[in-house]
Amino acid sequence: MGANAKPIFTALTAILSGSRDPVLADDADPNCDDAAELLLLLEQLATHEASS
Repeated sequence: MGANAKPIFTALTAILSGSRDPVLADDADPNCDDAAELLLLLEQLATHEASS
């Protein structure tokens, strides 16, 4: 696992701690795929939490 993985783990840790801030995906760059996946995760969590 390289240094590029650290921003993703930092963002996922924040999400698991309750953050739903879309800015977390901005920090995931340079990998645009990871940023897109984080945004999708945040959208799904928001939808799930809104229906609960």
